[in-house]
Amino acid sequence: AVGRERDPDRARSTMADFDAGAMVNDPVKNFVFDLHDSCRRSRIQADIDKLYGETWAELTKKYYSEKGDQWPSAEAISSECGGDAYFLCFYKEMAFRHLFLTGKPRCEDRLAAWENYVMLFDFVIDAKDLDMFMNEQWASDIITEFVYQFQDNCQYRTDLSARDADEVEMLQANQGAWATNKVAYYLTQLIRVSNVGPVVEQMKANGISTQRMNASEMGLDTPSQTTFDLGYFALFGMARLECLLGDYQASLAVLAPIDVTSEHERYHKVFSCHTNLYYHMGFAYLMVRRYKDAIRSFSNVIAFIYRMQKSGALQHVPGGDQGQKSNDRMCALMAILIAMTPGVKVDDMVLNIVKEKYGERISQLESGNFNSTRELYENLFQKACPKFIVPSIPNYDGPQINYSHDSVRQQVGAFLKQAEHMNKLGQIRSYLKLYTAISVAKLARFNAISDDDFRSELLAIKHIMSQTESEPGMAALDGKTASALDIHFFVKDEMIHVDEADRVQRHEAFFMGQVNKCEEITERLRNRA
Repeated sequence: AVGRERDPDRARSTMADFDAGAMVNDPVKNFVFDLHDSCRRSRIQADIDKLYGETWAELTKKYYSEKGDQWPSAEAISSECGGDAYFLCFYKEMAFRHLFLTGKPRCEDRLAAWENYVMLFDFVIDAKDLDMFMNEQWASDIITEFVYQFQDNCQYRTDLSARDADEVEMLQANQGAWATNKVAYYLTQLIRVSNVGPVVEQMKANGISTQRMNASEMGLDTPSQTTFDLGYFALFGMARLECLLGDYQASLAVLAPIDVTSEHERYHKVFSCHTNLYYHMGFAYLMVRRYKDAIRSFSNVIAFIYRMQKSGALQHVPGGDQGQKSNDRMCALMAILIAMTPGVKVDDMVLNIVKEKYGERISQLESGNFNSTRELYENLFQKACPKFIVPSIPNYDGPQINYSHDSVRQQVGAFLKQAEHMNKLGQIRSYLKLYTAISVAKLARFNAISDDDFRSELLAIKHIMSQTESEPGMAALDGKTASALDIHFFVKDEMIHVDEADRVQRHEAFFMGQVNKCEEITERLRNRA
């Protein structure tokens, strides 16, 4: 348990237990001893929450906050956990995570981190040792870091212009490390061995929220709580991986076992998982032209983070700083969506937040033709999109150049084609809003194209804006086909007939807006007093 007395007769580290300048002092020894005891013997959730969520960060800040400082090696602290190989894999994962966050990992460190993940996940997949206990935050952090390090290593190995001869030789000799198929294999195996899909279905059928899950007490068909949590969060890791590879349909399909619209899912207990899920899911929706679903996904988190900022809670949650960065990216993507789909309803509060940051750019995107706004679209997209990866192993015997940006350029090109189509749609929509009936020939002349080409444009609008739209309780990839246009038109006898979609009078947005303004004025007056 936390704060429990250590046995004074246990082996103590000496000055030889330095690892890259890291000394094993008593507080670090106590931390490792207590964490091991909580994970393997006492299995008390509150102790693990405190040790992993607070003590780890406090010790890191106190002893290893300088750039390049590393936590002690596993060998240096192994006596504090009785040489427990399984536990040491978790400890080394945490130490490598710190190195990747604050230091400059060498090629050897990258390979060692991979070998540790392989050993850790093999322990979990073999399901022979089921006595490891951890919390949701820890399990989520492991999977998130695994995918992040894969992403980072893909960029590292494809930028051959920055690698020296020794690094290239080491990478060439270890091509299996961080290979895309192996990363996907381990995530898939974690999902399989945890039996996460059937277990979640079983809990839904029994009316039990996954937030209140306890595998051992409920007798669920999963090897252990830790195995389940790693498999559960591996779903989100796999969805993120598919998004980085540019397979957006697969990214959404992976999330099938999860009710992404429910507030009672387990991922809500981990702030960073919640924000990452909605960021990557919203981006996938954007790229498959499901604009209303993309807007809903981004709006959900933008509004959530705004409320946390107002209450001051954001600075106290793990991953709050990264959540703010994700929020900034989502606001930029929302600016793109607002400009591309002018008829789609956006929550007033979210609209004000986005316009406060990008109002001028939205106006520029909406007012100009695509040739004049192309660069602005490109800049916003590159600022906000994920760091796409080149999944293949480069030819180390070929030219020593930087291949790492090839995938980004490919995705930017695909997006700009979308933006060009939607820009034309916006221009045609602005004319259609002015008429109840107009001839095809006349509107074609307004757009400076032939009658036949304009008919093709009208068909394209109908096709593009007929989108799959998800509803509460549906899987992320599922949905019903509906039009995202705010006007209805049809062509008959060379005439275009237009009527606006039915508008539902809603007044709550006005009153909520006034309440928010009142709160802001009151806050400013209170600060001046």
